[in-house]
Amino acid sequence: MSLLEDFARMRLYRNCASRYELLAERESLLEVRVRYRVIARHYRDLADREEQSDKARISKHLALLRQKRRQGG
Repeated sequence: MSLLEDFARMRLYRNCASRYELLAERESLLEVRVRYRVIARHYRDLADREEQSDKARISKHLALLRQKRRQGG
């Protein structure tokens, strides 16, 4: 996956979470409101995991670049 695809996926998940939060705020039935909030939480969790994974990949890549620089090439 490319970096742009990763960012697009994170943004998509966060947008979905926001939409479900808005639906929850407008819903009058408690059960449905809770369900919307659970769905929103899942989307936020997905976005957070994508972000953590992205940071880990970048850190690993930077560490390899530093090692190569130290070795002279």
